[in-house]
Amino acid sequence: MSMQEDAKLYHIVRLVIIGVNSGDKGEYKAVASNKLGEGVASINLNFDAGSEKPKIPEGKPPRFPKKPGIRQQGEILIMECVLEAHPAPTIRWFQGSKAIEPNADPRIKMTQKVTGKDTYLLTLEISNPTKSDGGQYRCNAHNACGESNANISLNFQGGEEEQQKPDGYAPTFLEKPKIVPNATGTLITMQCKVKAKPKPEFVCNGNASTDWWFMRGEEEQQKPDGYAPTFLEKPKIVPNATGTLITMQCKVKAKPKPEFVWYRGKARVKESTRICIRTVEIDAETFEYYLEVKDPGADDTGSYKCHVENKFGELNANLNLNIEVAPVIREKPKVIRITRETRTVVIECRVQSQTRPQVIWHKESTVVREDSRHVIHIKEAAKGEYEVQLEIEQAAESDKGLYKLIAKNDKGEATSSEVVVTEIPEPEEEKKPEKPKGTKPSIASGLTGTKVKVGEMAEFSCSLAKSDQKASVTWYKGSTVIKETKEISTSFTGSLAKLTIKNCSAEYNGIYKCIIKNEFGSEESSASLTVEAVEEKKEEKKEEKKEEKKVEKKEEKTVEKKEEKTVEKKEEKKVEEKKLVKKVEQKEEIKVEKKEEISLKKVTKKEEIKVEAVEKKEVQKKDETKKETKIKFLEPEGIMVTANVAAVAENSGIALEDLEATLGIKATLISRILRGKLDYNNKKFAGRAPHLLCGEQNSARPGSFRNTLEMATRASNPLLNLAA
Repeated sequence: MSMQEDAKLYHIVRLVIIGVNSGDKGEYKAVASNKLGEGVASINLNFDAGSEKPKIPEGKPPRFPKKPGIRQQGEILIMECVLEAHPAPTIRWFQGSKAIEPNADPRIKMTQKVTGKDTYLLTLEISNPTKSDGGQYRCNAHNACGESNANISLNFQGGEEEQQKPDGYAPTFLEKPKIVPNATGTLITMQCKVKAKPKPEFVCNGNASTDWWFMRGEEEQQKPDGYAPTFLEKPKIVPNATGTLITMQCKVKAKPKPEFVWYRGKARVKESTRICIRTVEIDAETFEYYLEVKDPGADDTGSYKCHVENKFGELNANLNLNIEVAPVIREKPKVIRITRETRTVVIECRVQSQTRPQVIWHKESTVVREDSRHVIHIKEAAKGEYEVQLEIEQAAESDKGLYKLIAKNDKGEATSSEVVVTEIPEPEEEKKPEKPKGTKPSIASGLTGTKVKVGEMAEFSCSLAKSDQKASVTWYKGSTVIKETKEISTSFTGSLAKLTIKNCSAEYNGIYKCIIKNEFGSEESSASLTVEAVEEKKEEKKEEKKEEKKVEKKEEKTVEKKEEKTVEKKEEKKVEEKKLVKKVEQKEEIKVEKKEEISLKKVTKKEEIKVEAVEKKEVQKKDETKKETKIKFLEPEGIMVTANVAAVAENSGIALEDLEATLGIKATLISRILRGKLDYNNKKFAGRAPHLLCGEQNSARPGSFRNTLEMATRASNPLLNLAA
């Protein structure tokens, strides 16, 4: 085993097995460690079946091409690693030596995202990190080809002083571990490239009994003075600025100086006026090999291989050369197919191009555009060659003429020669299809109306006059197709169609229809289904209605009683109000009477004399002019007189007691005054009731009753001002 410093911080470690055989097969693991961590790479040594020749493994072991990073997004701390591996690796994260289990801590989230071919972005997110989250983190990636680790140190500030950054980092494998056999198969070399600071220590574990140099019989040998070739850079193809020269180059480190050969496919490349092969020796152990192609063309495209070999091993670099040139059309287009049934014509042209070309078909000088009749197909027939077809459907005489193809890409275009389309298939006469022989279904017995009670089964049946196993049956309720359920089932024997409803309810009421159909026509039959309710339910409904009516009557009675009570209360309130009014009026009458008695005693005699004088004057004036004396009243007295007159007129007479109550004076005084004024003592009124006064008594003298009543009112109340 050997370790070589390839560059600053880079180390190449090799495990060489001399005299290898199938007994050495198995998994080998290289562990690189320093004080900041460790890296692990594993590789499987296998042999071909029935052969002692080692099998070079396919795939790509995990590799971290970039240094892991830490960034913060708000309250989330994110650790990121870029990984290359094939097949897809298994990822595990560690804090120190403790594995971080998924979903163990809700603050921690691990993701693995594909960013390109065999490339992944691995992240570990910590929400609201604390000092306890600090320490050494390790991302472990493992697949069938090997494993690798990326180490991240998470440090937090302690007080105002930041913790000291470690001067170095853990080992990381920079490329896929390799197995390199020599030409004879007697020596294999396992090689790993590691980046670390400080220089790591290595341990190789495997099926071999020791971790040094091996040979058959497990005899230790002296370390050979040299090593197998290795590539220091990825082989590459470099064109010049004008595209007139292409250079394929490989940079190799080996001791002793290796030999090399360039191949194109399986053929060895030889120098010529266009092809140059050369070597540049950078130092005693570093070499560059070049293959230069001048004025490259499409014929130079293909797979190239640089084979490098010395006595310690060999190495191959594979390169694919794709040269982009303008399309080439080597053959004339041709009509490859004419179909008479569909009147289709197909024209084909082959185009050579490194990429899929853009194509345009022309008919004479007109561009043929794709539509419902013209379709363009482009198919890759072989690598760098395409079949371009123009398909013309429902071709007519107008489609005859000259056709050509123009093919384009980024490097240019090519135009084909013309092809003539002269033959257009004529449409064949359409044959009228023969009418099928047969008859439509004939119903012998149709559906009949059915009445059932709730919960009973109902059945409809329809029979054909002639059995027809190919006929189809469809059942309808109204316009809705009936589907089979737990309650509904259908059957058809070819001659009898049945519909059965197991447990009928009101929802099954309606018109049912059966349609029987075959290729010659259809026949249908309809009938109704009536589902009747059970009698007990009817009686229950009647009782319910009676109870409802009783309740309604009770409610109506309670409402009427309430209304009567409200009316009675209103009437009682009115009566009470009238009583209060009467009490007030009586108090006022008592006061007025007392005052009147005092005043009337003084003026009674005077009034009687005046009344007699007035009566005499009125008798004298009867034969003269009938003039009404107008008595002027103050506003309150006028209202009282008007009220008294109105009361007499309304009742066609008034008792003296009522008049006394109305005027607030004694009836005797009123009587005395009115008897003289109304001629009450006249013989013509002898039959009248002495207590009843009527406005008609003095109808011969219009207005006299009013005037007399006014005078009586004033005469009975000395507080009123009388005006003649």
